[in-house]
Amino acid sequence: MIAAFRAALANGFRLGWETGRENLLPAFCIQIVMVLIVVGYYLHWPTTRVLDLLAAGKALGGHFFTFVATGLFGGVLSEACRITLLQGGRWEKRNGDDMRFKFLLMGSCGVLADLFYGALGHLLGDTPSVGLVIKKTFIDQFIYSPFLAVPIMAIVIHWRNSGYRRVPGFFNAAFVEEEVVPLAVTNACFWLPVVAALYSLPLPLQVPLFLLASSIWGLILISVAARKNGQTQPTADIAQAH
Repeated sequence: MIAAFRAALANGFRLGWETGRENLLPAFCIQIVMVLIVVGYYLHWPTTRVLDLLAAGKALGGHFFTFVATGLFGGVLSEACRITLLQGGRWEKRNGDDMRFKFLLMGSCGVLADLFYGALGHLLGDTPSVGLVIKKTFIDQFIYSPFLAVPIMAIVIHWRNSGYRRVPGFFNAAFVEEEVVPLAVTNACFWLPVVAALYSLPLPLQVPLFLLASSIWGLILISVAARKNGQTQPTADIAQAH
């Protein structure tokens, strides 16, 4: 049992690392943009104004705003980018199915992240500092993500891929190897610098910045599914059945 899980972890880490490398360029670009936005917020008043307007929209809409906006960015926009960049502008039936699924999945994950950011702000404070950013980033990427957010996302994707018939066991070595660990590693490669930038802003601005990153994360989820199904190009259907 222990040996099987060790092998599963090692192979899952390899799969996740390969997926992270495949998406290095878009991930790096969005990470740079995130850093520039943080710098702009503190040093460039037009950027500050735009972010404040987004924060005001978030304050008015609450979790409903988060759900809809994250669904649009992570589901609809990412699928539109997929059609444009990876499919030569050709619409396929699977795109509509994936768009609806990712809208609901990413919207729900956005609300979960919103609640988590609020809890961290209440627990640790909301005045950005180097020490606070390090603490929040550590809790986010080494506790919240691998033990809550990533497993939930992996289970939901697995459930959808099985035709909404089968939910995996939590201690299934194959599920850990093929789905949880690769997603966790890819998640860390992308989100570690992103959340560090995110926590450098006040709490009301963290969800608006999260939306931007979600558009690229929605595309990376496709690569995770492609790698899991033994494909080498990030054009696989995230809903492809096992």
